[in-house]
Formats: sequence, structure tokens, C-alpha cells
Amino acid sequence: GYRGRGSPEMHREVDGVVWGDRLQIEFGPSVKHTVFQSSYSREVFVAGGFRGDSTVIPNGVDDTMFNRQASAGWFGLRQEPRSYWDGSSPLRVVISTWSNNYNKGFHDYLKIDRLLAGRDDVEVWLVGRVPPDAAFQHVRIFPPRSPRRLAALLKRAHVILQLSEHDTCSNALLEGLNCGLPAIYLDSGSHKELAEPYGVEYQGDWWAAIAAVKDKYNVFVERLASNPYRISVVGPQYRAVLERAVG
Repeated sequence: GYRGRGSPEMHREVDGVVWGDRLQIEFGPSVKHTVFQSSYSREVFVAGGFRGDSTVIPNGVDDTMFNRQASAGWFGLRQEPRSYWDGSSPLRVVISTWSNNYNKGFHDYLKIDRLLAGRDDVEVWLVGRVPPDAAFQHVRIFPPRSPRRLAALLKRAHVILQLSEHDTCSNALLEGLNCGLPAIYLDSGSHKELAEPYGVEYQGDWWAAIAAVKDKYNVFVERLASNPYRISVVGPQYRAVLERAVG
């Protein structure tokens, strides 16, 4: 999945195949079984020449942290169900990104930033890194933080916004989903494959996407309770694949 990340050398195309992917495909004869993070990822590799036994297992996040419980009480020692959007207060949308690569959606995030001027019904937060030349005026920026502190911040939001390009299985998206956040996602890479039951596709109209996610907010929140992107669910799937491969 090097098309949208890595050094220029790794994401350049050679004979129609991204070079970083080509290097992985060349390991094929030495690999007994391959696990792909998404059907999108497998399709990219098959198109690039991959052959061999494989299984698709989406990532699983640490659900001891990324969950629907929030700290409460003295020193935050008590856990209780997190709160959700009440239908009348400002809708709080969060972007989470470890990378400052423009492919992580920053062209769109900067456009959305301008649309927020003069509006108090929607807030947008961004936690992570931003490109050095990206000047946000209305999006609130939080610096990168540890997983536990990131989870706590996500649980203060209502919606996860994920507009990155070509991601094979975005952990940032899955962490948000597990914290009970319906998604506004770009149909690029595996986003739709992962998030379609839990959110709305972003098609270039910011306010239309906001209206759509508000309209089905409670439906998405209810569905998210049983999403499969948790390590407690994914771990046994990896173990089963390893046992079959070794056996």
C-alpha cells in the first residue's frame, strides 16, 4: 500500500506497479500465506502480479483504550458510558492523523476550514501532525498524543472525518469507529469497505455530508457497538491463520 505514503522512491510507479508494492510482491515465492488488511489491498496486489494463498483480516485496535467508555470521578478512576451528540449542541468532528503528508486529506481539510467561518453549529478538531505550510484558521489543532490520551480526546467528539487517499486500512479511522464515532469518509482505498455501515461518504459537499450524518447519527452509533475492528475479535482470526499455515 505504498501509493499514498513513503518516500518518492517507494511510491513511484515502474511498469504500472508501485515500487514499494513490487518489492513486497517479489517475496511471494518465499511466503506460504499472506494476510491483507482489506479487500482493496488484496486487489491492488493481485493487479500488480501477486499470486498465492491469502486471507483478508481488517486491523483490530486496542479495545481496552479505544472503546465507548469514558473516565469519570476522582482522578478518572471510574469508567462509564461516553456521551454522544444530543441533537442540538454543536456537532464536534475530529480528524486524526499521524502523518503530515498532503495525501492524508489535507487539501480537503483546508477547504473545509474556510467553510467553517461564521458557523457555530459545527466544530472541527484535528489531532496529530499538519504540513508545515498548512495554515488553519477555524479547525482547532491538537498535537500528537499517546494512544490513551488520543482515545480520551476521540471520546469527546461526535464524528470522525477521514478523507485520506489510498489507505489500505486506516487505524485512525478504526480507532474513531471504536470510540463510537460515525464516519464521514472519502471513497478512496479501503475507507468505504470499512466504514459504509457506520457513516456517510464525502462527495465534495461538506454541508451535505454533515446533514446526512446528523440524520442517521443514532443509527450509526447503535451499529458501531458491534463493529468487528477490535483486537479482541481480530486476534483470534490471526491465530487461526497462523495455525493453518504452520499445520
